[in-house]
Amino acid sequence: MITYRELHTDEDWAHVERLQRDVWTLEDLAIVPDRMVQVIAHCGGHVQGAFVGDEMVGFTLALVARQAGEVRLWSHMSGVLPPYRGKGIGFRLKSNQRLWALEKGYRTIAWTFDPLQRINANFNLRRLGAVGVAYYVNFYGDMPDELNRGMPSDRLEVVWDLSSARVVDHADGDPQPVLVETRDDHFIVRAGENDQPITRIPTKFTNLCYFVEVPYDLERVRARGTAAVVAWREAHRQAIGGALAAGYTVVDFVNSDQRGWYVLYRTEER
Repeated sequence: MITYRELHTDEDWAHVERLQRDVWTLEDLAIVPDRMVQVIAHCGGHVQGAFVGDEMVGFTLALVARQAGEVRLWSHMSGVLPPYRGKGIGFRLKSNQRLWALEKGYRTIAWTFDPLQRINANFNLRRLGAVGVAYYVNFYGDMPDELNRGMPSDRLEVVWDLSSARVVDHADGDPQPVLVETRDDHFIVRAGENDQPITRIPTKFTNLCYFVEVPYDLERVRARGTAAVVAWREAHRQAIGGALAAGYTVVDFVNSDQRGWYVLYRTEER
């Protein structure tokens, strides 16, 4: 049986510190230490854990932020131990975080993730109903952990509008897709043979919507070397970054038939 609760004790803070190592193989300098976790909770943030018996198997860590003219939660970390992934723990943790935030009067939660990570993209946009609003180049600088080593740390920022109709539908388990006809001329980045990105990025973004594909198997791309990953980074910087700067929003993610792609809409049309 999996149980969930907010974290309050010295033992809890130590659990979160250890879990960061186990989830991401982080080096000590990259870990949020136990006392800082305590401070985040003490100052109005939200820290929770998922437990199997006495073992913490997942957690979320969110701090208070002032951004975009409002006070919101910034979800800095969410992680689940590898043996427990795919069991709905991540979704339950985020659902608990959402309900807690609403009770405390927050309207939105924001966070960043690696836009090349297909599973994370599908979870954040398709499953939760968040939307992408900003693209950051090499956001964290060089990162030495196994997941990020050798890749520029580009990040896509998403905002979760906690009471929007779409988010409520997704929370109820009915994540209706944004209905867009899938046409080849919508794709400005697609995956070609040998997983290389093929780009058709306009000099001026004028269409109602665009599609930006991600590599279906990022580890296979990484196995080909740093240049292969950087090629995807450059494609996304131009496509996603360029479209967001031109007034578009990343409104959905499609994960189908061994392919995955972002759906970007011109903001004034939504």
